Amino acid sequence: MLGSSAHAQAANDKLLMFQKFVNGEVPIREATVYRTFSRPDGKTLVREWFRFGYQDGTWYIRRLMPDPDDPSKLVPRPDDDDTVCGASLTEFWTMTDRNIDVVDKAFASGSVPDSYGEVFRNYMFRALSLGLPRQSSVLNLEDSQIEWNGLSFKTTVTSKWGRGGTTLETAVITGELTLGDNGLPASALYPGVGQLPPGSVTYEYATPNAGIPSSFILKFDQSVYHYTFLSLTLGTDDLAQTGGYVPSMFGDMKIARMLTVWTNSLSWTLHGKKFYPDFGVNIIVPHRKLIGPFILISVAIVTGAILALWYKRTKTEQ
Repeated sequence: MLGSSAHAQAANDKLLMFQKFVNGEVPIREATVYRTFSRPDGKTLVREWFRFGYQDGTWYIRRLMPDPDDPSKLVPRPDDDDTVCGASLTEFWTMTDRNIDVVDKAFASGSVPDSYGEVFRNYMFRALSLGLPRQSSVLNLEDSQIEWNGLSFKTTVTSKWGRGGTTLETAVITGELTLGDNGLPASALYPGVGQLPPGSVTYEYATPNAGIPSSFILKFDQSVYHYTFLSLTLGTDDLAQTGGYVPSMFGDMKIARMLTVWTNSLSWTLHGKKFYPDFGVNIIVPHRKLIGPFILISVAIVTGAILALWYKRTKTEQ
């Protein structure tokens, strides 16, 4: 009985680690992931490599590629395709070799760090999800938590997509984990709903005492996704001096870049040492109501000028 109790306690600890990991509660100093998208017949269609860190309300993600001179090593993608996305403690940001976009977390919806960075966030959130379904288009993993009741889980998923992958409808589904003889999650099943097909996940572990799988395979009827953690270092870094991950950690700040700062109504571009508003890229729609009165006033001024010239010419001819 004592042996059985000890095994159950160890299994619970491993399960708890797994459950906390998928909800972003386990800090990750650095993870390197290899991801493939394949057909059921085994033909690989897409290969992706990326590195990310995720801890205490701040994160970053950067896509990688095999080094052309040494394929055993991974390096950042070429300059024209090297995008780093991240979040400090207070802002979201994206950085390329030409641009840096920054927005306060309270006003991030609709900004470039939101829309352009969504694909990159999806890569990271799906790796953290360990194949379990959730809404991955959210800005924060906290906005798409998976609820646990033993081995059973409940999650909100997208059940209908619009153009560009936008979420049109959501639904709540429940799934189930199964444990292996070692007490580790061995597989998971969940039903389909709407446009979301049913899925199954299987897990593999590098060490028998780990609570986090080294790889997992997510299978649908028409597609297969395989994620492998090439490296996974848990823990936190001291980011107090920077307020979390910031662009200067990932790129040479001596390179001339266009800096755009997004607010609740406009984006502002830095020219020299002054910020200038970028009209026409408003985030909040109500501000656009100001355009109507502006147009009416402009039309009235132009019309008045034309009438004044016509009247003057008429008097001269008379």
